[in-house]
Amino acid sequence: MQQKYQITIIADADYDEQKIKHSLEMFKYNIVKIKKVANRRSLSQNSALHKWLDTIAEETKNKGLTLQALYKEPSDIPVTKEILKQFAKQTVDHITGGKHDSTSKLDTKQFSTLVEVLIKIFGERLDNQIPFPSIDELLNKQR
Repeated sequence: MQQKYQITIIADADYDEQKIKHSLEMFKYNIVKIKKVANRRSLSQNSALHKWLDTIAEETKNKGLTLQALYKEPSDIPVTKEILKQFAKQTVDHITGGKHDSTSKLDTKQFSTLVEVLIKIFGERLDNQIPFPSIDELLNKQR
């Protein structure tokens, strides 16, 4: 007797459901459910965010800014990349209503919202003028 497996597929919203079913049925899988989810942020977007946070951390270090500039509370601790990453995670938690605490779980629309919010906050609090890296900039750096 040949065994059938039941699986649940979670796929990006732009995947063709019929192609997934056809491919898996060829291997005798019995598909229970295909759940489509919004497109997740890409690795390129993640790389751009980390590059941008690195650059901002370096700029704030050169300006001598501390946590006081970012959090509006007295502090002599300098702003670092790790602090900016933690701030970004807190912002993710805030913009998703507590559903996510990491950029890896964001869809592309939520990621764009995160970047817009961080640009505004970093501009106001850290006097940041560094634009978010474009895909072209990332590709040129890799060559």
